[in-house]
Amino acid sequence: MSQERPTLKELLDEGIQHPYFVLLTGQRGELDVSTYEPYAQTHQFSVLSGFSQNCIEYKDIVFNPNDSTTYIGGISYELKNDFESFLTSRNLESDFEFPQSFFIHPERLFESNFPIGLGIEEQNHFEFGGKIQFELQTHKPDYVENVNNVINWIKEGTVYELNYCIELKADSSGFNPIQAFLKMIKEAGNPFSAFVKHQDLYCLCLSMERFLCKKGNQLTSQPIKGTINRGNNISEDLELAQQLQSNPKERAENIMITDLVRNDLAKCSQVGTVKVPDLCGVYPFPSVHQMISTVESKTKEDIKFDQILKNTFPMGSMTGAPKIKAMELIDQIESFNRGLYSGSIGYIDSRGDFDLNVVIRSVFYNEKSGKLSIRVGSAITIDSVPELEWAECLSKINGLIQLIGAEIKG
Repeated sequence: MSQERPTLKELLDEGIQHPYFVLLTGQRGELDVSTYEPYAQTHQFSVLSGFSQNCIEYKDIVFNPNDSTTYIGGISYELKNDFESFLTSRNLESDFEFPQSFFIHPERLFESNFPIGLGIEEQNHFEFGGKIQFELQTHKPDYVENVNNVINWIKEGTVYELNYCIELKADSSGFNPIQAFLKMIKEAGNPFSAFVKHQDLYCLCLSMERFLCKKGNQLTSQPIKGTINRGNNISEDLELAQQLQSNPKERAENIMITDLVRNDLAKCSQVGTVKVPDLCGVYPFPSVHQMISTVESKTKEDIKFDQILKNTFPMGSMTGAPKIKAMELIDQIESFNRGLYSGSIGYIDSRGDFDLNVVIRSVFYNEKSGKLSIRVGSAITIDSVPELEWAECLSKINGLIQLIGAEIKG
């Protein structure tokens, strides 16, 4: 690695030589989505990266207010089963089974600010070893049937909203995770992107969603519900943003999840401190506008990280409401274990501060088997139309699939 500030490629090249490696972008609360400029190639973003020969569970992190140790890693959606003993994971995972939690105390920690194109602007062509063909693991008739089942549950009052996800898989012996991530970051870098290596498993994440951040006694969550594509020009772009802002279905989805997050934060916060300073704000990202709400609170004195996690994880934007019942039903209708998808990647420091994303818009890769996986979902409400939800899922995933030189088979 160069003696001066390394490029992103140099960080990635060094990191994957080790069993465990995590690179985060836009973390530590330094990037405010309200000032994010998705098309500015000189835009600065934070990078935090490190590697290690060993990893630990979140429960083994040592907290010391007089220390400044930083841990980076991830938490699987399946950790829900530890928090609620009657929850299960019906589907067996094989190719993409990350641990329920894994954090590294880096042998060397690198932290800096980068222009978003640094170290990759000279690479104009990326070769992925042939066209990758992704195959849907849930086909449209089964998807429509499952969405109709969810709508019936909503009519019966079992749930109010449920996030239903599907999976696409591919074989790719020539996939290069570093090349792919560099292209993904250059063309569609989002403020909570991450690159994770856990032995033979990789997660290439282009998340724009913050699950939960703690700085001192301040908690912040920024759930996303509501998506629309960017326009081809300024006028069209503003019109589409306004359409999203005024869409009653998207606003209803966002408000329901924001209320759920308020309730989650209230369990670990001082009475009367939970606030929503920004409800249903619409913000631009490289390929889409997103509807984001911000929920803030002040933590109870002496509350521990594991207590905060148990009260808030998994994030409501990826489950539905009520959360526990939604997770039970998700396990019934989805054909795969979510694993790290719908979980979180981020950092925790020994003083108890942390910043965690929501693992969405991600490519999972098993280097040993050559398998790739992409997962995508949408929030089902009483007003959902199954065919439109199907189209929304394909629309969400299409940009990511194209970024890695792939296509959907059939």
